Amino acid sequence: AQASLILTCEDIGTQDIVAYAALRLSDGSLSYSSTIISVAIRDGEEVCGPTTNSNAGLISGIVFLEDGRLVPDVELSLQHSFTNELIRGDTTGMAGLYDLGEITEDAPYTVTPSLAGSPTAGLSTLDLIIVQRHILGIEVMDSPYKIVASDINRDRRVSSVDMLHMRRALLHVDSDFDYHPPWRFINDQQYFRDPRYPMEEELPQDFFVTYDRPILDLIAVKVGDVNLSVELPNDDLSSSRSIAQLETSNQQIRRNEEVRVDFHLTREESLSGFQKTISFDHHALSFIDVVAYQDGDMEFNLIEPGVILVTAIGSMNLLKGDILIQMTFKGTQDGRISDFISLRDAPLKAELYTTTLESRELTLSFVDDVPSDLEWHLKDVVPNPFADRTTLTLDISKRTLVDLEVFDISGRLVLNRDLWLEEGIQGIDILARDLPGQGIYGYRISSSSQTITGKLICTN
Repeated sequence: AQASLILTCEDIGTQDIVAYAALRLSDGSLSYSSTIISVAIRDGEEVCGPTTNSNAGLISGIVFLEDGRLVPDVELSLQHSFTNELIRGDTTGMAGLYDLGEITEDAPYTVTPSLAGSPTAGLSTLDLIIVQRHILGIEVMDSPYKIVASDINRDRRVSSVDMLHMRRALLHVDSDFDYHPPWRFINDQQYFRDPRYPMEEELPQDFFVTYDRPILDLIAVKVGDVNLSVELPNDDLSSSRSIAQLETSNQQIRRNEEVRVDFHLTREESLSGFQKTISFDHHALSFIDVVAYQDGDMEFNLIEPGVILVTAIGSMNLLKGDILIQMTFKGTQDGRISDFISLRDAPLKAELYTTTLESRELTLSFVDDVPSDLEWHLKDVVPNPFADRTTLTLDISKRTLVDLEVFDISGRLVLNRDLWLEEGIQGIDILARDLPGQGIYGYRISSSSQTITGKLICTN
């Protein structure tokens, strides 16, 4: 094995290099590993001189997001610009690289990129808030690529019409998202005379290449995703978010009686918006209405029996215990609210957004009689997603017996613990080795007076 590698003009193009690593263990033995690294070698300054064929060029490049993340699965086709003859195609790998081979004719060729996927991937109410602030001049977007991403209906400007399409898409109502490709691509050499108005430039989705200028690097723009939250297959999902806890009285539901369900925040919050997917047992509850108790602009859509999407934007200053939203149902079965209602993480992630545009995960707890001083509060779950271990941190007001349950995506119980927790800040550790494998899990923490549920993502 070589400790270093020298590349020359003969290596121009894409080269696969095998890199090895060795780790000496505590018992003195060595553990070996290797990986393949794709390296794009270019001669932009032409220090290597002309190629062996003066009319030859290697059509290649890299596709990446504005934040530098590499984009896999982009399909690129190479066509003769005059005849539209398809020459060949390639797809970017995990390193975002593509190689369309050599061209030998002294004529222009066209590269056309495309990327399939959900039109609403990466789209959230936070994007809607950012676009609204941009339109109102409160906080203008600092990137031409984000502005391009905001042009949903492709009329070359950002307006309230684009916001309308974004909200309709969030609520799963027909919108212009359904009629345009979900991704746009911009040459990384694109010059913007005024970055505040990037749509004044011609932004083609077919790109000319020639034998003497064969390198084409592209910036991928996910339409609607102005905060770059779209998840790519090669992303590291180990980041974590803080938690905002909702609570509601675990009241009794009675057949044929109307019931109002108030959702409160457990601490003071200054919000710019929120979104959630609320799931309810439509065999036990008949939905009537949902309203917001602040000045926020809230809309909802019952997308299927038992599933409601809610999205709200606007300034909302809530004190601890203030009602965020109120839902009204008519009972068709007897039971407790906790038996019939939950938050889901799809289609809309349950999250709220502060005035500083911080995103917080929303969790829901059910409290009997809503006492003024709860026995405990869930402070956070960090890290989540996790590879080895995650810690659920609770603030305990008095010695409490809690029951921890973890379920796999099918609802099967995979972990159960009964724990006495002393007053103060206490942590409950969940190890990856305690779970069947990587995946999405639901957890439930309950005591004699309250219950809280949430989601865990194990990546190991």
